[in-house]
Amino acid sequence: TTPNFDSVSRYALGGHWRAIVREHLCLFSGYTLRRCLDAAGFRLVRLLTKNVDLPAILERCRRRRSEPARSVDTFPVTRALRGTIEGSLMLRGLKLTANTVLGLTGVGETIEVLAVRQEP
Repeated sequence: TTPNFDSVSRYALGGHWRAIVREHLCLFSGYTLRRCLDAAGFRLVRLLTKNVDLPAILERCRRRRSEPARSVDTFPVTRALRGTIEGSLMLRGLKLTANTVLGLTGVGETIEVLAVRQEP
């Protein structure tokens, strides 16, 4: 897995996207990751994108109206929301639907890849 540079979260949060950190020397889109895997001799089996950082996006929208932009740690809210979703059958269904749409459009927060090394 790796963050998706083409994610809706990155577009909404810009430079405040949580994946823009020193630990990520390179950020990939689905397209660039496919190209890198191909160049390294891997055959792509599956590539999908999923998830969106809804708490950070909502916080960013709220702050745009009243305060200058700054990074805010929304991870505790994200973790609590995840627990709420996992505890509800209806919310898990909504999450599955949202992840299906994010996967089809390629704009999910996370890229998940399965690839195998091609024989020479």
